[in-house]
Amino acid sequence: MEVLINAIGIVNLIITAITFLFKDKRKILICFFVYDICLIAQYIFSDRLTETIVCVIATIKVLVYLFFDVKKIEPKLYVVLIFELLLIVTGIMTWENWFSLLFMFAVMITTFASWQNNNTIMRLAYIVAGLLCVVNYIFTGLYTMILSECISIGSAVVGIFLYDIFKVQNREKGQKIESKTDL
Repeated sequence: MEVLINAIGIVNLIITAITFLFKDKRKILICFFVYDICLIAQYIFSDRLTETIVCVIATIKVLVYLFFDVKKIEPKLYVVLIFELLLIVTGIMTWENWFSLLFMFAVMITTFASWQNNNTIMRLAYIVAGLLCVVNYIFTGLYTMILSECISIGSAVVGIFLYDIFKVQNREKGQKIESKTDL
């Protein structure tokens, strides 16, 4: 069973390495969907009830957000609140230990962040959520998942540099050049 869990973990490593390197929200959400399916399998094989149910909710959330993105409709606040409430109820009903709640909080953060149209907010939220997951995985002994989350955090940081920081710096340089030509 351990070999299967680690094999799924390797697939997740690849997915997390590329997720935040995409600029398009739809591609990021598709990566989240595949990632969540793999996480569900890992949690089932690791006998982690809270994390399994939370991931099922997260997968449904990603599908709903993908639907809204494809239809070019902005999801209403009540959609996010429904998912957040489901996560809270799940955390309470499947309580295993304090660390299982860390995972629930991480998914709540990503649920709110994925609802945003701002990919920078989404990347920053996934860094915070990833750190919460790392703490959870340290105490629950899911070591390949620690590596996966660290790669995800690194991918989010690279995405921030590529699409947010460098883009802003280039825009500022462009504005300075334009202001000089206006004189």
